[in-house]
Formats: sequence, C-alpha cells, structure tokens
Amino acid sequence: MKLTRNIMHNKWINFLERHLGKHEIAGLSDEMEIEGDLGISGEDGYEFFEDFCTTFNIETNGSKADDFFHPEPSFDIFNLLFLKRDVDQKKKLTIGMLKSIIAQRSF
Repeated sequence: MKLTRNIMHNKWINFLERHLGKHEIAGLSDEMEIEGDLGISGEDGYEFFEDFCTTFNIETNGSKADDFFHPEPSFDIFNLLFLKRDVDQKKKLTIGMLKSIIAQRSF
C-alpha cells in the first residue's frame, strides 16, 4: 500500500513538473485553481486535461477540457465582431480537486 502511494505521489509530481516546471510546484496548495491561479488555459489547458486523464487513467464521465479552461484569445477581427466568444464561467478545478479525482479515478 505504501509503495503504491509513493508511486502515485511520484507520478503526480512528474505530471506537475511537466506542466508547471520544477521551480513552480514547491508553493502549491490544494486550494489553488488550475486556470485562475496557475494560469493554465487555452491549448495548454486542453493538453493539461488530456494528459491528466491519460496519465492517471481517469474516466471523464462526459467532462471535457472546455468545461474548465477558456480557449486561447482570438484577435481575428471577424471572430471578434461576429462570432460568440467564450466568456462563460468555467467550472472551478483546483489542485485538491485533481487529487480527489485521482483517488476516485473519475470526474
């Protein structure tokens, strides 16, 4: 049991280092929001979500990256004038929530 916990902890640390960098993970707390506090959004958010689900074998149960992450900002004048921009409120996703999702193996 302890070995499994250590393996999961190492996997978690490696995952965070891949997405945040080694120097960024020291001050993380469970309350920190992935998009709001850590600044992961757009394509980086989608990659983070996919990598998280793959790395930890997570069942998404219909959850998808754009439930949690805003898209990359678009400065295309046509899109700005005529298309609906994604300004909707996104679901909150925190470090603590990710840990719970890993334990449950699903969103």
